[in-house]
Amino acid sequence: MGKENKNVRTFKSKDEGSNEIELMVVKPDNQTREKADLQYRIAFSQAVRKGMLTRAEALKIIKDNGYGGEEVDNRVRELRKELRKLEVKLYHSKDDMKKGRKIADEMSKVRTEIEQLNSQQNELLNNTAESHADDVRLHFYVGNCVVYPDSGDKYFGDQDEYNRRSSEKVAQDAYFQLILFLNDVSPDFIQKRPENSWRIQKHIMDNDGFYLNDDGRKVDSEGRLI
Repeated sequence: MGKENKNVRTFKSKDEGSNEIELMVVKPDNQTREKADLQYRIAFSQAVRKGMLTRAEALKIIKDNGYGGEEVDNRVRELRKELRKLEVKLYHSKDDMKKGRKIADEMSKVRTEIEQLNSQQNELLNNTAESHADDVRLHFYVGNCVVYPDSGDKYFGDQDEYNRRSSEKVAQDAYFQLILFLNDVSPDFIQKRPENSWRIQKHIMDNDGFYLNDDGRKVDSEGRLI
């Protein structure tokens, strides 16, 4: 997990030679925002001309086909209430490992159901003209707001270089970290979920979010060695 404040966040990745490097995401200044917004408008216009759905059109399809609606919204609200109740139960489970593990597993299942209920709607909304244009803007930010911590120089020399290297691990890590940073989400948000925080405290999950067996070895959620 990198160091951070409201204007910067550092993170570690690997360069094209698999060497570990530390980089920093910086908050875009006004000039960078203006340029990024221009990229958004251009990409949005191009997407609409090519026939890509707008968000409003996608929401209408969702409503007409029952992908969302009041029934789904009500179920999600019920599940979120259930999560809060389970969180209280987990807190009061104290050192009862068997009880705590069962509650933590129930919480994970509830989160999975919430994600599944939202998946159809999100899949359609993530393929709108607005979503495409926002992705173009985010890539522009990565090319211009990821820097070396010591010098402040841009890691990617220019936008073309970033575009050429966008499939590399360092570019993908930078993209992910920038999204989290701009949305004020902690890099370890998954580990900070109450059920995972409990698992980490009880040494059945490590700080990277991997489950651990009794020997401290990494396993999947079914207990199989990774």
